Amino acid sequence: MILSDRDVFIGAHVTQEQKDAFREEAKRRRVSMSALVSEILEKFLIEENLLALRPYKNNEQEPPLPFEEA
Repeated sequence: MILSDRDVFIGAHVTQEQKDAFREEAKRRRVSMSALVSEILEKFLIEENLLALRPYKNNEQEPPLPFEEA
């Protein structure tokens, strides 16, 4: 179930160790793995000047995707 307008997908090959560590970080932050990937990718692209910083209207952030259980 997707609760936001994020509907473009990307895939990556990772090791099981990387996936497990990523899942633990998503749980710690209480966000889905997809939301965490999106957040980290956006931060990287902004820091590398490959993407402009998106201002949020009325200081509201996009709602997070539902938390993914392991």
